[in-house]
Amino acid sequence: MSEVKVNKISPRSGTDVTLGDSGDTFTIPSGVTLTNSGTASGFGKVLQVVQSSKTGQITTTSTTIVTTELTGSITPASTSNKVLIFTFLPCGTSTCATSYISRMISLALYRGTVADTKLTQASYVGRNLIGANSNDAQDYACHTFVYLDSPSTTSAQTYTVGMMSLNATLTVQANGYSDTSYMTLMEVEA
Repeated sequence: MSEVKVNKISPRSGTDVTLGDSGDTFTIPSGVTLTNSGTASGFGKVLQVVQSSKTGQITTTSTTIVTTELTGSITPASTSNKVLIFTFLPCGTSTCATSYISRMISLALYRGTVADTKLTQASYVGRNLIGANSNDAQDYACHTFVYLDSPSTTSAQTYTVGMMSLNATLTVQANGYSDTSYMTLMEVEA
C-alpha cells in the first residue's frame, strides 16, 4: 500500500479537486475527526429540528376531521429539501360503546390546517382496556405518525394533526388525563 503525506491539497487549476473515480471507496479509520469550516452538500444531513407541544384536552363527536390543536411550523432552506415529521398524540375514547365498529377513531396528518393537504390518515378500533366487558370498554393510547414530506418550497410550512369519530355517538379525546402531545419537524437535505 502506498502512502502520501502532505499538509495541504490544492487544485492545480480552477477551484475543484476530485477524489477518486466513480465506484471508489474512501475509508476513514476509527478515531479520525473530520472538521468542516465551509459548506458541505450531498450528505443528506439534518439542517434544523423544531419541536412543538400541546396540552389541554380536546374532545369531539364529529364524524368529519377537526383539529387536535397539535401543530408545528418549519421553514425549509431549499425547495429540494424534505421535512421528516414525528408526532406523539395521547388519544382515545372518553365514552363507551358495545361494538368494535362503534369505537372507531380516525387520525390524519395535514400540511397546513385540517382544511388543506392531507398527507396520511390512520383509523383504529377501541379495545377492552377498562372493565371486564365491552360495555365498560374505552381505548386510550399514544398514537404516532412518521412521515417524510416534500413541500418543494422555501416558505414556512405548518403541519397539523386532526381527529374524528367514525360514530357520531362516540366522544373522541386528545390530551386527556393532563397529557401532552408533541410534534417534531426535521428538515433533511436532499
